Order: sequence, then C-alpha cells, then structure tokens
Amino acid sequence: MTQSNDIIVGGVYKTIYDERPHRVIGIDKIELFYDSWWEHTNNWGLKSHNGKVFFYRASLKRFKEISELIQVDPLDDVEINKYKLDLPFRICRHAEIGWTNTFYKNIGEFSESIKETNFELHNLETLKAKEIKLYPFGSKGGHKKSVVVNPDNGDFFTEIELLWKAQNIQSLYIKEVKKGVGLFRLGIEKGMASYYIGNFHDNAETTKDAA
Repeated sequence: MTQSNDIIVGGVYKTIYDERPHRVIGIDKIELFYDSWWEHTNNWGLKSHNGKVFFYRASLKRFKEISELIQVDPLDDVEINKYKLDLPFRICRHAEIGWTNTFYKNIGEFSESIKETNFELHNLETLKAKEIKLYPFGSKGGHKKSVVVNPDNGDFFTEIELLWKAQNIQSLYIKEVKKGVGLFRLGIEKGMASYYIGNFHDNAETTKDAA
C-alpha cells in the first residue's frame, strides 16, 4: 500500500490487520519497530509505559505491503533517549560458530576456542553502551531471565567481548550445539537497551527473508 520512501520514523500508519494506528519508532533496511495507540491512556503505548518493554516489530518488506501513511508524529527527545534506537538492531551474527555449554573464565580462553574452529572475531567497537540487558534462550525456546552486562572499558563493547559474555550467559541453557550466533534488539528495561541471544537468523526469520 505504501511507497518505499513513506516508511519513516514518526510515521503513523494504518494497516490491513489492525484498526489501531501504528507509529514507527525505529527502522533499518530489514525491519522496523513500532508503537500502537492505547485508547485507555489516549497516548502511544510505549510512550506511556515506563516498565520493561519488548518492542513490536515487523519486516520492512511486509509492512510496506500492508500499511498506509496517515500522518507524522515525530518522536520527542524523551522518547529518543528512552528507546535508544540509535543502537544497532542486530549484532555479532556469524553462521560459522555456535553457542556451547562451556563457561570461559576469561576472554582469552574464549578467543582461543573460536580460533580452533578456524574462525576469528574482531576486537573493534561493536556496541557503544555502558550497560545492556541480555536475554538467553531456554532449551525449549522462550526467553530466560535477563542479565546485565557491562563493557570492561566502561564505554563500549567489542564483538569478541560481547560474544564471550553472551556465551557464558547462554552456556547454562545449552543442551545441543547448533551453528549460528547472533544478538538481536528486544526492547528496553530499567533504562537499558535489551537484546536477546539467538542464532544467525532472528526468531521471526526476518533476516532470512531479507537475504
């Protein structure tokens, strides 16, 4: 229903599957996050909610097919700071390695284990944040309790550091090793951006559809 340049942050859209208007709060080349109007608060749901939030998400390609722009309601500074959608939607995605049940005491041990698979992770800045929440997945699916992680330098995570810390969190729940790792933006919690630990493709396989 829309043209490609109609999908904008702050754009309010009607869709073919929901009478409520949807407002895009973040977007990249693969997917978008959106908010919905709450009649009982006469406001956007995420804007009026200050607890733990998992973002509504949709494939960019699919959203273009089922939506129509009806107005523009730009995000204010409070929302921008709250949602932290300047951070990447997905990071540390590699099809060549997998989560295991091994706990690594230090980053050196983890790095050596990766090299043994003839693969190498970079030590460059990957995520600029002083703290985030990571959600591991259970052996039968679903999210387990989140864990706060902080970069050792107090400013940003490198790829290898973030995967090392994610590996140690996820190791408690691994029963079968499968190839593919990745971290995917989930929402916000206690002022922190949250990500879920996953495989190479996101849970909705939006990245696979976009490939």
